[in-house]
Amino acid sequence: MQFLTAIALVVAVVFFVLVVRQGLTRVVSPEFMEAHVFITCSSAELAKYSHLVVVISSDDPNYVKKVEQHLKPEQIAPPNGVIESSLSQKKKTDLLLRDQTRRRDVYVPYSQEVKPQSQTTEIQIPTMFNQQHVTRLYALARLDPGINNEVSALGSAVSPAAVRDMDLVAQMRFVPESPTGTVQKASLELGFSGNVCGNHDDVAGSR
Repeated sequence: MQFLTAIALVVAVVFFVLVVRQGLTRVVSPEFMEAHVFITCSSAELAKYSHLVVVISSDDPNYVKKVEQHLKPEQIAPPNGVIESSLSQKKKTDLLLRDQTRRRDVYVPYSQEVKPQSQTTEIQIPTMFNQQHVTRLYALARLDPGINNEVSALGSAVSPAAVRDMDLVAQMRFVPESPTGTVQKASLELGFSGNVCGNHDDVAGSR
């Protein structure tokens, strides 16, 4: 009887531990996956650009709001700044971009300064598990030296001369799955375009 009681106690303890571990796993399970994207260019190519710009778009405004909360406030492009104005120029020829950024609550643009002392610039792309979004990665051209310095900051008031070229580096669709076990799955679509860091047009269909 004591032997059976001991076995029952062991089984109960193991069951309790498993239940608690499963419960804790659900509680501490991460909401975001952070993809780290590295862009490497030659010094000559890098000299053309001042920032990498990410535009995350989703039909779910709540998704975009959570992404904004995950980012540093200083990363997010101001509504009337150079990035937004330059993005508006891209919308004139890109109908899909125009549709996916039709309202300010369905997309968020943010940037990372290109470091002139390094050939590689890293930018993070936060993605919520079990949901998807479209990410566009642009390279923002440096300001023409002939333009007034008062409009050189990304958040400054914009004049028509402050609108800059934005070259598309890649368009991606992220669909990460919640962590289960030892292997983490994620779906990633890559579409290269333009001449940023070399001409990618010849590999667009094969990668």
